[in-house]
Amino acid sequence: MPEVADTLPPSEFSGLTIGVLALQGAFIEHVQMLQRLGATAREVRLPSDLDGLDGLIIPGGESTTIGKLLVHYELLEPLRRLVDSGFPIYGTCAGTILLAKDIGGLDQPLLAANMCGAGDPSDIHFTLAATGDTFPHENIQNVGEAQGYDYLFDHVRPFLKAADLAYTNFDGAMLAGSAYTGYPAFNYATPLALALKNAGIGLVSTANNPIMDRRQEGLDATLQVLQQAGIMQHGAVASPAADQPRPIYLPITLTRGGANLKIAFLSFSWGTNGIPDPLNQVNLPGGRRNCQ
Repeated sequence: MPEVADTLPPSEFSGLTIGVLALQGAFIEHVQMLQRLGATAREVRLPSDLDGLDGLIIPGGESTTIGKLLVHYELLEPLRRLVDSGFPIYGTCAGTILLAKDIGGLDQPLLAANMCGAGDPSDIHFTLAATGDTFPHENIQNVGEAQGYDYLFDHVRPFLKAADLAYTNFDGAMLAGSAYTGYPAFNYATPLALALKNAGIGLVSTANNPIMDRRQEGLDATLQVLQQAGIMQHGAVASPAADQPRPIYLPITLTRGGANLKIAFLSFSWGTNGIPDPLNQVNLPGGRRNCQ
């Protein structure tokens, strides 16, 4: 395997002093890459470390921990002033969460996402938020039943609702009258859909391996519940439409400040855990799904 060079060819980073927030997380990798690019990398742990920087990187890590350490080391307010001034700041992973929007407390994001320079005042920015699987096992469902399903999203609701569009992969079925269950066959109570909508989720993928866990009846019911909650989906169709041509993607248009952003959303699954899909309702790549 070829060795990786210790340095890279001269670049626009040469001569710059770039800070890397070094309170927690994967800061050392950013320091090493900046050094390879010819920049002077400075680990930032105190407010005085911000002096004389040309830019700042907030790395991945654990956003809640980093947020608390920012307060402890009196860095939160200096960073907010830098963001307000248009100072070049780049965030990765947890860093993007910390830079997401105005903060009223540590349970909310910071101020702006990946704000690299002041930009043009006329620029219009759209924010897309995405989660992993919505896949609550029985212990989580028990909490939802006891405290209400909205409770499950209390800590992420500020992030999701701040976005122009928020997405999750919906793993499982919502068949009313059938017991809510976890592994190996997932079925959720229907209030989960409204809780997702209340949390800010506007789009889900339904092509995934547990979507047939309550068979055709469960899939049809799930799609109906999502529609009633006002949540868009792509990845599966109701049984009456199974033999009709279906779009290969879901077109979405977001509008903000007179500008339109067009998105094509696709959802396909590798299979349905061996559960038959006799009407080919779930999108499978390369399969007979009448996608056009």
